[in-house]
Amino acid sequence: DPRSRAVLGSAPVTAGTTRTATVRLTTPVQASGELVALLYADDGDGRFDPTTDAGVVDDDGEAVDEDFEYTVG
Repeated sequence: DPRSRAVLGSAPVTAGTTRTATVRLTTPVQASGELVALLYADDGDGRFDPTTDAGVVDDDGEAVDEDFEYTVG
């Protein structure tokens, strides 16, 4: 969530180019709005933990992320 920076869910992706990824939310979203998907590199334990896994950055040092609109039905 870009406002709170809370992690609402996670999904594994393989190294290389991934065109689509489905992230199941573990925290419900109450209203439509903008969310951000951030790419992290696993620290080797096979589990996502934003406190120990490193955020991936591009050649310019910018976080690899994607903003998108989320609509609650």
